[in-house]
Parts: sequence; structure tokens; C-alpha cells
Amino acid sequence: MTTLPATLVRRAGSPRLTVALFALLALGVLAGDLVASAWRLAAPLALIALNLGCAIATRPRLRRGGLGVFHGALLAAMVVATTGRLMHLQGRVEIVDGAAFDAGAVEITSAGPLHRPALGAVAFVQGPYEIDYLPALKRMHTRSTVRVAGEDGNPRAVVVGDDRPLVVGGYRFYTTHNKGYAAIVSWTGSDGVPSGGAIHFPSYPRYDWKQEQAIEPPGASSVRVRLALPAAVDAERAWRYEPSSTRADLIVDAAGRQTTLAAGESLALPGGTLRYEGLRGWMGYRIDHDPALHGLLACAIVAVAGLAFHVLGAGSGRRARARARVPAESAS
Repeated sequence: MTTLPATLVRRAGSPRLTVALFALLALGVLAGDLVASAWRLAAPLALIALNLGCAIATRPRLRRGGLGVFHGALLAAMVVATTGRLMHLQGRVEIVDGAAFDAGAVEITSAGPLHRPALGAVAFVQGPYEIDYLPALKRMHTRSTVRVAGEDGNPRAVVVGDDRPLVVGGYRFYTTHNKGYAAIVSWTGSDGVPSGGAIHFPSYPRYDWKQEQAIEPPGASSVRVRLALPAAVDAERAWRYEPSSTRADLIVDAAGRQTTLAAGESLALPGGTLRYEGLRGWMGYRIDHDPALHGLLACAIVAVAGLAFHVLGAGSGRRARARARVPAESAS
């Protein structure tokens, strides 16, 4: 007589339940823009692992030969993927040419409950970048140069892009479509205390028509600034975006009047003096950290090997049976 635990295990390994769980996983993938929780994918993956484990336990055929290797590797992949989702991190950051990566500027978009933050140990400096465009502003290759410490401790240049990430401390930095100009400014208040920073203008060339921002210097009223860029890009021709080679004035709208500043010029305002140091580019990066990647690759290799062994073994068995039938038919 079948015991209740055995019945529950058999039902938990039901193929119908497998289909339902994969449908749940698909819904979790589609809900990526609505739900940021790591359990959105981790929960379905864990349930699929449980379902597959129960199926393997109650169906001896799934444990034999190459088929057993395949299902064992598939089960391991589900466990590794679940762990990866619970330890993952996704984020984004904007870095100005010449500036060092600042972990405090990262916007975390998704993080697993088991992730141990280590972005503070990541160090690199953003350099110039260039992007090739086809007509109709179709973005092609992005080549962003960053400087990281080499094995000898000396900085080395690395070129990264949309499909060639910078890998530092287990984090992968990919360039994105989000990039643009940044005005480097300094501010000296009426108390003589200097400060400075970079004003990030909207993404270019997507928002080439509104390259302006509002800033509020310490101890002063809000000031509106915009870039006086060269002629607009001809969208009907191929071109290359190189913000490091672009020169543009900064138009300051304050106290009811507009003043145009070239790089190196200053403007006295109520509360202090604003100085325009020059123009640079900023690059937006997508940050990914998933410790399951290498484990999933290993599981996939083992699974394919097991399935190949099963298929080839089954094929050779059928050929052997066919050869055995031929002599028997000849004798008859």
C-alpha cells in the first residue's frame, strides 16, 4: 500500500505541475519591470527544483545512465540559479570622464536578500569614449575607455562596451544607451569656501533639444544653465559621438539675465562666483552581479554531455537490435 508521504512526493513531481511552474517562471520574467523583488524568479526556480527532485526520486528511469546525468545536472542548475537570484545585484550609475567610480552614486534596481555589498571595493576611473552611429541615429559600437589597477599595481586602460563588460570584484559593468555631456563647474561662496562638481545634462543625442539643467549652488538661489552646442547632428548621415572632443559654451540664466561663459570664465552671482571649467562626457553603466553564471555553465555542459550519451546510447542499442533481427530473419 502506498504511504501518504510517497503519494505527496509523486504528486509534487507531476509533469503537469512542471508545466505550471514553468508558466509561473515565465510570468516572473515578464513582470521584471513591475516587481523588483529577487523572489520573483527565485521562488519559481526553487519550486521547479523541488518538482524535479521529486520526479527523479519517484521515477527510476530518470536516474539511469545518461538520462540520469542530464536530470541531475538540470536539478543542480535549478538550485544554482535559485542561489544566484538570492545573491544577485543589479544597478546603474553615471560616471564623468576623468572621475573615479563612486559606489555611493549607484542606484540599486534589484538585489537579493543574500547579497553582500562589495561595491565599495571596486575602483576604476572613467576615461573618454566614442560611439558610432548609422543614419537615423541608430547606435552601433560603443568604446568606453576605463583605467583599472593592473596586477603590478599600475593603472591599465581597458575598453568596454555593450557586450564587453568591465569585470571588477565580481561585478560586471556594461555601457548603455544612456550617456551625454557634463559641465564641470566650481563655486566659491561669499564665505570663500570653494566647491565643485559635474552637471549632468540629459542623454544625448536623444534629448539634444533640451540640454539644460537647474542647479542650486551652496548658499545661493537656483540657477538655470544650458549648453550652447555646435550645429545639430545630421540624422541622415553616419557619425561618431566623441564628447571629449566637443567644445561648447555654458549659458547661465540667473538674476533675470543670460550670460554666456566659455571654458575658464567666471560669473559673479548673488552668494558667490560660478566658474565654468569645461565640458566632458558622462557614461551610463548597467551593473550586474550574479555568482551563479559559472556554475550554470558547468551544469549546462554536464547536462548536454549526459543527454548526448543517452541519445547515442539509445541509438546504438537500436542498431544492435536491428542487426540481431537480420540473422534471425535470414535463418527463417
